[in-house]
Amino acid sequence: MIKYQHALDQAGLLINIDKLSGLANKHKSYYKCISCGNELIPKLGKIKQHHFAHKTTLVCSKETYLHKLGKRVFYDEYALCLKSQLPFIIGLRQEKRCVRWKNELNITCFKNEPIEYDLTKIYDTIELEKHDGEYIPDVLLLSSDGRYKLYIEIAVSHFSSEKKLQSRVKLIEFSVQTEEDLIPIKRHKIIENENNAFHHFKREKEEVLCVNGCTKSFDFFVVESDGRSILYQKKLEGIFLYLQDKEPLHYEISKNKGNHGNKYKYLIAKSYSKNIKVQNCFLCKYFADNNWLENIDGKKNPVFCKILKEPCNSQKAIGCKHYRVSRDFVNEYQYYNELFNFELDPNKPDNDIDEDNWF
Repeated sequence: MIKYQHALDQAGLLINIDKLSGLANKHKSYYKCISCGNELIPKLGKIKQHHFAHKTTLVCSKETYLHKLGKRVFYDEYALCLKSQLPFIIGLRQEKRCVRWKNELNITCFKNEPIEYDLTKIYDTIELEKHDGEYIPDVLLLSSDGRYKLYIEIAVSHFSSEKKLQSRVKLIEFSVQTEEDLIPIKRHKIIENENNAFHHFKREKEEVLCVNGCTKSFDFFVVESDGRSILYQKKLEGIFLYLQDKEPLHYEISKNKGNHGNKYKYLIAKSYSKNIKVQNCFLCKYFADNNWLENIDGKKNPVFCKILKEPCNSQKAIGCKHYRVSRDFVNEYQYYNELFNFELDPNKPDNDIDEDNWF
């Protein structure tokens, strides 16, 4: 039998299974399935998770259940906020561009930060499945003066049509795959992320100077004058101070996206292909993998030298009389850029949001 966390009670009100434990006569009440309308019985045992189950075995659409449940949950929670004068918060992405190091390093650091809006301050009317011209949104939010409206759509497997998206009406579409996806709605706090799409909201772009300095770390690849190469992770201030103190043969700043071992090898191959005098055992025809992960501080021994018959650090190539470059390595790791998507352009905005910074 299908197990659900919600049902409709005898008054047609939505009820969660967790609310039943303290109610008298809970087993004598009548509960109805949101999806198919048939009778549900509460299962409140001590071993399995509490749930509603159909009284008889039926074919019931979980997709329909989640869609109808999502609409009812949003409607009930938003109506509660309006009645009790509680805020219903959304967090909308705002792109900020820190230009603190634009002149010194030619880098603009992008950061997505949230703008908080209390929807109840604008939309004080809510309608469930009401016609709005040629469209019927799942939930319609309106301002009392009729100037503003917002569509709320619950997407289980079917998402908003292209025509509806092009209507230019503000729209929030929630992807609901499980009942747990509705928790943010119940908490009256929705953030824009991969599960919640916000359409036609005004986006602010702002150039700022970070008050406490830039907090992001970047990958900082350096080829020193003797051919030694290092891949650091540094903040932009640290990169600036490094370049003030030293004059490397070559350097490159890129996003810190992981895959540091392979990225390091790629940057070595890229530098060599640009005729930069980098020397590294990974480039050598006598290189063999020692099954170590290359550490950015160079303290591990990822290389096995087939000439010396011993493991070594990849910097041992500097001054080594046996050092011979292999074009095979250069060609292979140039291809790795496409394979691992290293995103070397530090001025490309991030699409990710650090949710620790929300609210």
